[in-house]
Amino acid sequence: MKVRRPSKSIEPALKVLVAGSIDWDDQITIRSSLSIFPKTSKIVHTGSRGACALVDLEVRRLGFGRVEVVLARFQEYGIDAPMWRNIEIVDLIRPDFAVIFLMSRNPSLDDLIARLEPANIPAWIVD
Repeated sequence: MKVRRPSKSIEPALKVLVAGSIDWDDQITIRSSLSIFPKTSKIVHTGSRGACALVDLEVRRLGFGRVEVVLARFQEYGIDAPMWRNIEIVDLIRPDFAVIFLMSRNPSLDDLIARLEPANIPAWIVD
């Protein structure tokens, strides 16, 4: 059997969770932080205002082909929806790495950060 080598290098397909403060507005830092990951990575974010809105713009500009937005389902879970979304991201999607753009704290972001270490998900806190 003849084995062909791929014409392009094969990069690992990481699942990278990106989340952050709703008042984050530094698009340049988001761009430079995301640019270290292979373009084959799947970027997962929460679809929130601020950091995640900028992340959504930048992953498309940088050429990441796979983006997943996991929204909080308020109609289903009410006020606890962000916490249930965090459980879904950490326990079901199981990202390989997390990048958190931290300008200010909020209960949902604090909950997400607290879930990462017990799940053995390394995190890079950008502040």
